[in-house]
Amino acid sequence: MFIKLNQIIKKHINNKQEKEFEQFKKIENSWKKTQTKQMLKNTTIKDFKQGVLIIQTKNTSWRNELSFMKDQVKKN
Repeated sequence: MFIKLNQIIKKHINNKQEKEFEQFKKIENSWKKTQTKQMLKNTTIKDFKQGVLIIQTKNTSWRNELSFMKDQVKKN
């Protein structure tokens, strides 16, 4: 008998994890809509856990640029 993949996944993911994943996807979509092409080219959203967003940058210069934009990123 065949079982749908989403049914298997739901058995292993609890409700809290599912909500965090949904928030992650919303943040990721918002990031893509609000940031410049250059910012998108040099940054990647890696994770969102317990209210902490982890963004990977291409190099330290972009990390510094992102740190200056911290308030703007939180707002968006």
